[in-house]
Amino acid sequence: PGIVLCAVRITIVRTNDEVGELTEGFNVMIHKIKNYVSSISDMNKDLEKKVVERTKEIAEQKEEIEAQKEEIETQLEMVINQKNTIEVQQYHILDSIYYAKRIQTALFPPETVLSNTLSDQFIFYNPRDIVSGDFYWHAEKDNKVYIALADCTGHGVPGAFLSILGISYLNEIVNKTNSQNTSEILGKLRESLISSLHQKGEEGEAQDGMEVALCILD
Repeated sequence: PGIVLCAVRITIVRTNDEVGELTEGFNVMIHKIKNYVSSISDMNKDLEKKVVERTKEIAEQKEEIEAQKEEIETQLEMVINQKNTIEVQQYHILDSIYYAKRIQTALFPPETVLSNTLSDQFIFYNPRDIVSGDFYWHAEKDNKVYIALADCTGHGVPGAFLSILGISYLNEIVNKTNSQNTSEILGKLRESLISSLHQKGEEGEAQDGMEVALCILD
């Protein structure tokens, strides 16, 4: 919609009668109409300007919203990809840890072996993690039974590494030496661990090790 402007001429009449008054009133009316039309025209121009500005502003906001939407969708896709990557990595890590558990469990003496050696015994083994730094050990040599319980520093995988070291060294010390004294066996175990972990007693180095209870039954 628009406004049609018409050119209106003012009538000039120089009389003092009723026609003159009527003409003068007509001229006043024409003047007011011109002002009114001019005012409406200015308002219309201002309104059109505001409409253009508002339309531009809405278009810019729309572009900004679309850009933000694209960015959010990109970030969401990135998060989903990262989640999938983490799940795959977690699967492989857990798969490796469960395989490590099989190896660690295989190193423990079977309960049937302990039952044949000791009639009155039980095992309570409840690791906090999948693999553990706690281990139990058993060996037989020269009519003697060797039993050990140990608690390694650390939990989970680090503790499990130390437990494998402890089991391996105990087997080596008992089976390849003539040590039949508990303190001597633990002393050799301590020396082997210190040597393997390259511990020199220096300040700030890792204090990895284990606490072991060892019994020899004749």
